[in-house]
Amino acid sequence: DSWVYPVLTRLATLGYISHQATGMRPWTRTECLRQLGEAEESLAYGHRRNVEEALRLVSALRQEFEGDRGSTRFVELESIYGR
Repeated sequence: DSWVYPVLTRLATLGYISHQATGMRPWTRTECLRQLGEAEESLAYGHRRNVEEALRLVSALRQEFEGDRGSTRFVELESIYGR
């Protein structure tokens, strides 16, 4: 297991990530980036629970995914129906 999983889980516990599929591991790097983006957005828009800890965790994740940010695009689907 990567150190990234407990960090993202902690951010979700603090309320900085609201959409996290904990039972769907392993997460791709793209999914980890999506969660990181959600945490950054929560920090930017005033979520104020354990801010110092959240900033430290987000900073560590930014360093881990530094090279992936510019090259990653993703799509999130709510549901799919097929016949």
